[in-house]
Amino acid sequence: MWSIVTGTLFAFLLMFAPVATHAQSYAGSVNGTVTDPSGAAVVGADVSLRNVGTNAEQHTTTTDLGAYSFPTVDVGVYEVSIKAGGFKEYVAKNVEVHVSTVAEINAKLTLGAASDVMTVEASDVQVQTTTADVGAVIEGTQVRELPLNGRNFMSLTQLQAGVSANNQFNSKDKGLQGGSDFSVNGNPSTNNLFLIDGVNNNDVGSNRTILIYPSVDSIAEFKMLTNSYGPEYPGLRRDHQHHHALR
Repeated sequence: MWSIVTGTLFAFLLMFAPVATHAQSYAGSVNGTVTDPSGAAVVGADVSLRNVGTNAEQHTTTTDLGAYSFPTVDVGVYEVSIKAGGFKEYVAKNVEVHVSTVAEINAKLTLGAASDVMTVEASDVQVQTTTADVGAVIEGTQVRELPLNGRNFMSLTQLQAGVSANNQFNSKDKGLQGGSDFSVNGNPSTNNLFLIDGVNNNDVGSNRTILIYPSVDSIAEFKMLTNSYGPEYPGLRRDHQHHHALR
């Protein structure tokens, strides 16, 4: 799995590559809290996360505060199962995990036998409450089905609110003939940062073109962050010190 991030910030997940092993990860994550009918934390509950497409599972237990977390989760659709003594099993279906995004699944358990199951459908719209990141995910369906001149993902950057193309914007060509000349919230186009698995993908000579253009067939989805970046993006600040350091 590759990830690309830009300020914009892009995070791309390419379907053919394995999960990156560097310190920074731009995969998604799943977390939440587990409570009993009175709202008290349920400690030591067994929480499993199953990938619906591959059947791969991860397991964890809730903390003294009833919290659980799966910090590194590939993009996909999941099922969250929670078991605790004296309570019905809680199952959340169709939990969608997106790149560099937190899916929050909070569960209120119901008293009953462990053999009983309470099933809920995860909400299609997840309200981001764990971070202040501002951005949006461009999903795989859009990548695959929207007409792209030159089969260049750069056209998809224009779907984000606050993004506007400059006169030199070229979404057809690639390499030195291309150009990521778009402005985000009025900032200069040379202030955009592109990362691939945490590694800078900008052409540092001009800072207006990028080095690697992933095939649109390889992109599962990508995310553009435009403001309030999290601590995993230390190079992005309002004064764009990261870009200045590269010049």
